[in-house]
Amino acid sequence: MSCNQAGLKEKICAVLKNKKEGITTIQIAKEVGCKTAKDINKVLYSLKDEGCLYKIQDTPPIWSLNSPERSRPPEVRLDHTKDDVRSLLTSKGGGTGVKSSHIARELGQPKKVVTKILYDLQRMGQAEKLGENVWKMNAEAVTDVEAVTNAEAVTDAEAVTNAEAVTNAEANFRGKPIQFKSDYQDISIRLTENSRFSKDFELLSVLGAGGFGCVTKARHREDGKEYAVKIVKWTSVASREVKALADLEHPNIVRYYTTWREEAHWEDRSDCSAKSSVQSDITKDSEDEGDGSTYETDQSDGSDSDLSEKDQANLSATDSSSRNGDWLCLFIQMEFCEGGTLTTWIHKNRRTKDKAHEIFQQLVQGVDNIHSKKLIHRDLKPDNILFGSEGIVKIGDFGLVTTFNTGTGESMYRTVDKGTPLYMSPEQAIEKRYNKKTDIFSLAMIFFELLWNMSTEMEKHVVFQDLRKQICPNDFCKEYNPEWKLIRKMLEENPASRPDTKQIAEHLKLLRGSLNRPCQATV
Repeated sequence: MSCNQAGLKEKICAVLKNKKEGITTIQIAKEVGCKTAKDINKVLYSLKDEGCLYKIQDTPPIWSLNSPERSRPPEVRLDHTKDDVRSLLTSKGGGTGVKSSHIARELGQPKKVVTKILYDLQRMGQAEKLGENVWKMNAEAVTDVEAVTNAEAVTDAEAVTNAEAVTNAEANFRGKPIQFKSDYQDISIRLTENSRFSKDFELLSVLGAGGFGCVTKARHREDGKEYAVKIVKWTSVASREVKALADLEHPNIVRYYTTWREEAHWEDRSDCSAKSSVQSDITKDSEDEGDGSTYETDQSDGSDSDLSEKDQANLSATDSSSRNGDWLCLFIQMEFCEGGTLTTWIHKNRRTKDKAHEIFQQLVQGVDNIHSKKLIHRDLKPDNILFGSEGIVKIGDFGLVTTFNTGTGESMYRTVDKGTPLYMSPEQAIEKRYNKKTDIFSLAMIFFELLWNMSTEMEKHVVFQDLRKQICPNDFCKEYNPEWKLIRKMLEENPASRPDTKQIAEHLKLLRGSLNRPCQATV
């Protein structure tokens, strides 16, 4: 439901009266009870034109009733403070973690600044949120602390490290830029003249982009084949994705070929204030369509009970200036899936029970292979499910993959709220202990979507909220009663009560038998 225009100006002014230092568009939207940023932006700029309020910061926009001279907060050197936060987490975090308020007191910095830094470190895989306001250093990041010493410009040990070379960055990055533009994004990645990517590949298109990477469609100059090449800033999280891909070889998983590192110069001129995390927190999930692979911007952690901290994370996510500069990047060469995403397939094809079963069975086989390698995908959704050249289902985007290899099969402590809210299991959204059964919940949501047509995003949002509580439309229960019995089991609140992938596969065989035809391998 969008905000009514009538009275919105008065509400905004009333909110800003109590926020002398100003607040972001996201915070204003939540304060006045809106679920879209579009209406807020229009009214804010209207008030600005009328001289009723001021935009005291551009990226991200911060609004105040006071003039910039009276409202502008003092500048803080984030690069210096970020090193202090990292050092404090390493020395005092231990297994129990440190509260963000304690870090702020220790460093003598505002909590907003410390919170922003913590979420920056989390997105780079260096920090982990254990619970409400409690943080610790990521175990992998602690061992790599010497390799990643500057979150603003991660560089290779043999690459440019002195201020003079950084000043002359433009002279080093003379290669043809990789550019991606959309309504909300304007990203340019300039490569070096000796770039391996430029030498070995012909860039055909950019399939999608996010705050920390993009996916390109490129033709190899030697073999003439087309590949998806994912370019991401090097972090421990990116390295984890590569290790997972290298260990997975299955017909229903996007094939990994190789990876390499090289430097690139990033310029992000995106105006993320109207979209960014407002899309996931205030409205609905974004569903970017691509024809080969997808890359989603990172979701922010946080809890509704700590609004100021979550808003600060959103502010950090939209601060494109902090992502600009020279970065050491990973180039990940993968299979190009020309059949597009499951999202596109759902929107463009007439679904039948046969097709739904064919697709879902292949999806379950792929997830079974992932789990057999002691891995959890954590972000299964139609955007991350692709189709190969012969219509074979391929699971992609392992950016949130993690291990569950504890030796005992027990659940592990993990970062909460990582994934896509509509498809995410309850334990993954609110708890820090979960296991591979979190993927089963996501599979259930996808199986339902394969079977049931929802004509609008609003209808989907309403139906999915009920479905998460094991409530389905009456007509679905009647038409797909055998499938609903399986889906309902997969949606059990207690993860231990959900079937595993092998049990689901057996159940699907029984359901396929009732259709009196063999299962096809492709769609």
